[in-house]
Amino acid sequence: MEKSFYGYYLEALGINPRDKPALQSALKRAVETRCFEIELYWKRATYFWAFQAIAGGALSLLFKDGNIISPALLPIPCIIGIISALAALLTAKGSKFWQENWEMHVDMLENALNERVTQVILWKDDVQFSVSRVNEDLIKFVLYGWSIGLVISLANLFPFRFCPSYAWLLSDVNIPLVMLYILIPVIALFRLRSLKTKLSGHIIRSGNHGWQEYTEKKKNQAHTMLWRNPPCERVATQNGERPHTRE
Repeated sequence: MEKSFYGYYLEALGINPRDKPALQSALKRAVETRCFEIELYWKRATYFWAFQAIAGGALSLLFKDGNIISPALLPIPCIIGIISALAALLTAKGSKFWQENWEMHVDMLENALNERVTQVILWKDDVQFSVSRVNEDLIKFVLYGWSIGLVISLANLFPFRFCPSYAWLLSDVNIPLVMLYILIPVIALFRLRSLKTKLSGHIIRSGNHGWQEYTEKKKNQAHTMLWRNPPCERVATQNGERPHTRE
């Protein structure tokens, strides 16, 4: 019989599928490491937001009574903001990778022990927002903001033919700029509202009988239980039967 991905997984760990103590020990370590990775994720995020505060403070020091003290220094805080925002974004993605790695370990080992606490999710009304996805998109908006600031500061230092200086941005009535200020928050609002937690699997709602395949588009006001798909295995339901976790 051909070995499954799950079988290769236990072989890579060097654990006998029938060795329950070894599986329990591995599961405990996976859970602890996952919690540690989540803690590191937010510590790293705080570290890079400190750089954003420094860049913002440096930018404010270059203004006095509404005027720029030294236009030549204006790009510097923008560059610091761009570099730190980009580093924060890449670090957040890297941290998420390792967090998901240990979540997969927990899922696989729970399957081996027939313990599926982390694979069964309960909620009411609708799935809520993904904290990590919201954080990543917020960093992206900060990165875009610093990039726009850098372009404006460079345009002031090296005037283009059709943009002699940044002064046009400070005019009393600037329709394009006003539209941009309105458009950016609207885009951010719609984007952030779409960052729901991504789930896959089968659900059963209170008042219903039998498992159904989960779809993100269907909302409900009832208590819902979702059984996430086991890693690298397809879950199938027929005639409302209980989904199988392994073939």
